[in-house]
Amino acid sequence: MKGDLSQLLDTAAGQHGLVTSNDIEAAGMAECWVSRRATSGMWQRVHRGVYATSPGTLTWEQRARAALLYGGPRAVLSHRSAGYLHRLLAEPPDSIEILVPYSVVLRAAPEVAIHRTRRSLGAVQPSRPGEHFRGLRCREMVETVLDMVDVAATDREVLSLVIAAFQQRISHRLLASRAGRRHDLHHRSHLLRIIAETPDGVESELERRYHDVVERAHGLPTAVRQRREKVRGRWIRSDCSYEGFGLLVELDGELAHPGRATSADVTRDNDSLVSRDERTLRFRWPHTYVPEACVAAAQVGGGLRRGGWTGAPRPCGPGCTVMEGFRLLTR
Repeated sequence: MKGDLSQLLDTAAGQHGLVTSNDIEAAGMAECWVSRRATSGMWQRVHRGVYATSPGTLTWEQRARAALLYGGPRAVLSHRSAGYLHRLLAEPPDSIEILVPYSVVLRAAPEVAIHRTRRSLGAVQPSRPGEHFRGLRCREMVETVLDMVDVAATDREVLSLVIAAFQQRISHRLLASRAGRRHDLHHRSHLLRIIAETPDGVESELERRYHDVVERAHGLPTAVRQRREKVRGRWIRSDCSYEGFGLLVELDGELAHPGRATSADVTRDNDSLVSRDERTLRFRWPHTYVPEACVAAAQVGGGLRRGGWTGAPRPCGPGCTVMEGFRLLTR
């Protein structure tokens, strides 16, 4: 056997136990020798020109590195694979997705989705800490979010991505700016509405969705919007007030850490309860998307019934659970 096996194994040690045909050639080894090791089961062929120097099931990180080696020196992990590395997803996706320059043409590879772009690849190191993530080049976070939004199946999935991104402290302004440049981005209008930079913009969009998807779609009474009144010498405002039924609805538009009532929120709710005997329900962005919207509608209907409403919500469509929840809350 000619060549430097130790050199080849050192290369493999820095590449999650993987080597390429170029690595084999650089070490002076004959690829037919490597092929024999793969045939014998000592090594395994992962992709064309990419080998694992040990048998057995590859880890996700090894599969990701193998896809990058197959894609070439400019390839980066993208979409859900990059989303996992940026902690936008809790679990690694089954398929490995890579992005390569548009000029690069690759054959299809098992369990690898290949995307091509004319834009900048924006390669960065992953946000996830740990030695086993070392060397896994991925798309930068903002572009990763936009890539995932572009292939999202539903508006609800877009919302989940935006919440995850803001939890990772992504810049609202940068995300909006980059999205504004991608005129062919799917869900672009919905994304821009969600990440409206001004508090008024966030509130108006969230209130619109609550009115359309929770209230109107389920046949609930229409609340009075933005009611203002003076209690204990100070003005308090309620997002939605169901006059005559003792029910308020507050909408929390915060995306990064949603649902945390402030001290001022608690004081306002207590004032409403004591001064007017009004109960407060709180909803967030996810509650304005089916199926959560159907649960929210059942809760609002139950609160209205407790306040004397004689009506009942109606299903918003096939599979709606509003009546089931309403009956459980009012029996």
